[in-house]
Amino acid sequence: MATFVPFDPGKLDDATLQKPELVRAKFNEAVAAVKVRDTEIDRLASVNTELSQRAAEAQKALASRSAELDAARKELASQAGRLQDLSEKLKLLQTSPPKIGVQDLVSQFKVNVDRINADVLSQKTSGMLVDSVEVEVRGGIDVQDGLHITQLPASALGVQSVSVLKFNLKPASVLKIVDDDSG
Repeated sequence: MATFVPFDPGKLDDATLQKPELVRAKFNEAVAAVKVRDTEIDRLASVNTELSQRAAEAQKALASRSAELDAARKELASQAGRLQDLSEKLKLLQTSPPKIGVQDLVSQFKVNVDRINADVLSQKTSGMLVDSVEVEVRGGIDVQDGLHITQLPASALGVQSVSVLKFNLKPASVLKIVDDDSG
């Protein structure tokens, strides 16, 4: 960085201006000061250009980071909403007892009995077929949205608080049709 030396023409009067060496010295001094000034102007212009480029790059980076921040905020809000939904579902799972429809329960037993009988018949050996099953289930009955058996909480377990569901699974009856000749 150049230092500016202020150009001082000194006292100019007719007598001073008539001395050629003094005028030439002041002129040379003024030319040198102009050169120093022009060099400093060029340097400052270069610095200004560099700073302008850096400012433009910083603005681009700021815009990019702002977009990333907005995207991260949206994702965070989405994940917070998802977390809230999952927390609510988890609370419901913890507070609502598991339940199964009576028809679904009976169907599960029937499917298993049918499978056992099919296994015995497919082996073509002397096995025993299941011809009827009696099932008794003790638990809670929930009738809010259809008849369901529900798991009672530990605090509600007791003889007076359980319901009993009983059912029998028997094979389909075979009807014999005969002609009635008595009439």
